[in-house]
Formats: sequence, C-alpha cells, structure tokens
Amino acid sequence: MRMHAAFTEEKISPRGKSLIGELQTSFSENATREALVWGGQHFTYADTHRASDTLKNTLIENGCRQGARVAILVGHSPALIISILAVMRAAAAYVPLDPRSPPAHTAFIIDDSGVDFCITDTENRSLADSFGLDCFYIEELAPPKGCYSDREPLSSDLAYLLYTSGSTGRPKGVGITHSNLLAYSNWASGAYFPSRGDRIALYSSLTFDFTVTSVFPPLLAGASISIFDGVTDPFVIKKIAADQSTNVLKITPAYLHLLSELTMEISHLKRVIVGGEDLSVDLAAKIQLQLGKDAEIINEYGPTEATVGCVVHPFDPNRDTKGSVPIGRPIPGVEALVSDEKGRVLQGACTGELILAGRNVASGYINLPLKTSEVFENGGILSNERSYRTGDLVRRREDGTLVFLGRKDDQIKIRGNRVELGEVTAALLEIGEVLSAFVFPIPEHNTHVLAAAVVVSNGFGVRNIQTALAGRIPDYMVPSTIRIVTELPLSQNQKVDRKKLLSVFDTREP
Repeated sequence: MRMHAAFTEEKISPRGKSLIGELQTSFSENATREALVWGGQHFTYADTHRASDTLKNTLIENGCRQGARVAILVGHSPALIISILAVMRAAAAYVPLDPRSPPAHTAFIIDDSGVDFCITDTENRSLADSFGLDCFYIEELAPPKGCYSDREPLSSDLAYLLYTSGSTGRPKGVGITHSNLLAYSNWASGAYFPSRGDRIALYSSLTFDFTVTSVFPPLLAGASISIFDGVTDPFVIKKIAADQSTNVLKITPAYLHLLSELTMEISHLKRVIVGGEDLSVDLAAKIQLQLGKDAEIINEYGPTEATVGCVVHPFDPNRDTKGSVPIGRPIPGVEALVSDEKGRVLQGACTGELILAGRNVASGYINLPLKTSEVFENGGILSNERSYRTGDLVRRREDGTLVFLGRKDDQIKIRGNRVELGEVTAALLEIGEVLSAFVFPIPEHNTHVLAAAVVVSNGFGVRNIQTALAGRIPDYMVPSTIRIVTELPLSQNQKVDRKKLLSVFDTREP
C-alpha cells in the first residue's frame, strides 16, 4: 500500500495567498485542459473561467458587495461549478440550498444567513421564487455592461455558510472562512490529485461539506471534475461505477457498501476517499480487493466545523484488520488533541474527547454566540490557535494513530453501566458475517435498551450475532433487539437515515 507524499509532508503553496489567486493561476496554466465533464459535453478551464466571469460581473453590477451572502439553488451541471466560482470571485459567501429539503428548513436558512441574492436555474426557478429572493437565472443572463476584476477577500471573510443539524432542532450555520478553505483545498489538491490526469466524480449535494473535496482541490491541481446528478437520481452510483474516465471518488461508508454490491468492474477507480461515517475494516478490505492492491482507500475524518477533513488514514489491509479503520493523524496545520472529562489535554495513549486546533477550524456558528463560545476557543488549548471541541470520542494508540469511538453524547447508561454506542458497533463489525451495523438506544421504563440494525452475509442470524457478541463485550452491552435488514436506509447525504431506521423498530427518537 503506497502513501502519497502529501499525506506526510506540508504542501506549501507556490502561488498566491488566497484561494481566488491560486484558482486564477491554475485556470491560466491549464486553460486548454478539460475542467468539467457533463454527459457528453466537455468544458475546458478557459470555458469555465469565461462563464464564471460573466456571472461574476453580473453579480457585481447588480450590487453584490464584498461579503454578501449568495444562495445557490442550482442542479448538478456545469452551472453549479460556475455559480460557486462566480460568487467566490466576487468575494461573496455562498449558501448552498437543497431542493429536497422541507420548505420551512430552507426558509430558516435563508432568513438566518441573511441571503442577499440567489443564483438558480430553470429546474429550480419556481422553488426559488417561492422564497421571494432576488434571483439570477443562470440560463437567462444578459451580457453585463461592465467588466470587473476579481475581488481579493480578506482571509477572515466567509467563503461559505453550511448548515448542520442542531440538537435543539434549530440548524446551525457554520461559517467557513477563506483561510479555512484555502488550508484544506491546498492540502487536498496535492494529497488527492497528484496527477493532472485525475478526474473526480461530483454527485453529492453542495449542502454536504464533504462535496467541497470534489470542487476546489481538483481545480487547483489542474485535474478535472465529472458531474453526475446524485440529487435527483437515486441510482447515480451505477453511472459513476460505469464511467471508466473517473478515477477518484469520495463516498460515505453506507454508499460505499452499495458500490461494493454492484456486479460491475470498478478497478478504474485508483483513489477512494471515504468520509462522513465510521468505516469498517471488512468493507474497506472488500473494496480493496475489487479495486486492486495499488488503489488507495483513504479514511478522512472531519466535522463541518473544521473544514471538510483534517484527520486522515490510508487504509492498509495488512495493518488494519479488526473493527473500524482508524481515522489516523491530523493533516499539516492541524493538531488533534485528546482531553478528559474536565477538558484537560491528555498525553500518550489515551481515550477522551477529540479537540481540533489550527488553521482549518471555522470562525464559529453565525447568530449563535453562546453556542460558539461553548465549543470554539481562541488560544487557551494552544497559544494563538483556534480550537474546536468535536464532541467525538477517540482512542489514541501508542503510535499516535486515532481511532473513532463514537459521539460523546452517545454515552448512555444500561443497568447502571456507562455504554458507548460506538464500542457496541465496533464489536458487531468484528464479526466476519456482519457487513454493516447501526446501534441506537430505545427508551423503556425510564431507562434505555439497545437496538441494532444489521446487514449480514451467508444467512447469519440473530442468535449467531448474539453468541458472537457474548464473547466480545459484557452482556449489558449486547443489544436487546437485533433486526436483520437488507440494507441501511440512507439520507440525502448518503449517511444512515436514523429516522427511517427507527421506523423499522416501530419507535421514535428517544
């Protein structure tokens, strides 16, 4: 298993100090190379730059100021990339919207973020109009009267606003600055796109920060993007698997399982970046066999609050043999610390809450100063470094590698014993016949019992699972209810859909 140098060495930018400047240089150097592929259409870097220039000029001409918030409600086509680039070149912040989201959810995002304008297309025009936004319809743009230079944003200016689910039911808007985005994109361009011949599939929603990997890093590297519609097409993974020209893919473990079940040749994929959920060793090993020994499988961990991904681990089938694939080590410019329940930083091999510090850490949550102060800190943990308490539990091994254990708020009491759901899931995944699993608590008689949905192979049954678990974990950790399912239902972002899964057990959120 080979490890690209960018995983272990600092990638120093040879260009400018901003993402806009670096993108401009890349677009100039790669003008005649393919940037975007969509169906049978091919767009060069020069084509893409000209189209984004027209939209950028239109935005500025119509009063889009530096730092403005611009909603993007555009289907998966070259227009999506062009819209993002235009907003960035106007030094505004983009706010992605998903047409599948409930209208009340979208309305909240629009109001909370203070959206000034919206870029949309014919497909989403009526939805955009329903929110009363000042819209630019990308198919109907008139030639702008003037030509404006790209604006240079401050490093502290917001590049985009992304909304994550909140424990109170109110979505939280995470503000990612240009400095945050540049740090991740510069690293990822070298780590994931060492060749200009690389091509990544862009298919997931822009509201999922995982998608950022498929936008800026390949364009910085002079690589290309193949665009698929994963928003309206539930079978898009089949099209991606069949596309022999795509050799890089970013995917969630749940969606990766679907890919592994396809009876299609996928050895053209030479690099698979896995993120968003816990990755089992069994699934990684299965995909490695399908791709071939020279292909790279990279487990990438990172909350939205730390800009896409900041801890990575190249899967090694000879070393990673049980349970979950480690999340690994932090990328250059990021420190990954482990703290105890009192917030004290622990040294050496230990278990505790993961704290991330460094240039990838976001500015905080917009309009939520108290929540921001609870989990973000300037200095304190590390002098002159911004830090974020992830709420994730990890174990640090002797060699410094981090293993994800689950959420801090996933700790529950069973018969007076503290149980971490991630530990139960890990025990399930150590059973060879268990392909994937999801563990959650169900309230019962003023306490909790554990339930598990499990996908298995070879006709493995519930009793087999219970017997196997009994030899691995204490009896109070063995789920009281285990259901065998053919697959774990997925959300819009290809993660396990907890609410749909709970309906299988005829229960609701505790």
